Amino acid sequence: VGSGTSAVSYSANLGTLQCGTTYHFRAVAENSGGPAYGSDRSFTTTACPTPPPTVVTSAASNVNASGAQLNGTADPNGVSTSAWFQWGTTTGYGNTTAPQTNVGSGTSAVAYSFNLGALQCGTTYHFRAVAQNSGGTAYGSDDSFTTSACAATHRTQVEYGTSLDID
Repeated sequence: VGSGTSAVSYSANLGTLQCGTTYHFRAVAENSGGPAYGSDRSFTTTACPTPPPTVVTSAASNVNASGAQLNGTADPNGVSTSAWFQWGTTTGYGNTTAPQTNVGSGTSAVAYSFNLGALQCGTTYHFRAVAQNSGGTAYGSDDSFTTSACAATHRTQVEYGTSLDID
């Protein structure tokens, strides 16, 4: 800072500080007369960013000709979290289930599911688990299932005045 008789400003940049932490500091200067210490000061770094949830898409279950149960898990990472599914016949999905708030705000994975109905038989559907908290929205990987084949229908055929049931 030199050898003059006026106050000189100086500073230092600190790195690798932890978020949400209070730090104390003081200025120190030294010359031939010895060290001099400034008064204690403090600052607190900004709060840690909220992490988004961690989401996993699990295999569908109870698949039949007209319905299936979608399954997934969400780890809220300590923040209140809602979860749902996106689904459709392509990876563009196009449909969402109602949000479920029962995944809570814990720090471990919570299983959740949704029963789909009124699906078309013999059709492949794509789906993925989704969860959201104040840290953002997270998506599980794409998965798919195919509903069971359509049931054979009974038709009546009239041939020469005779009705027959055909399976």
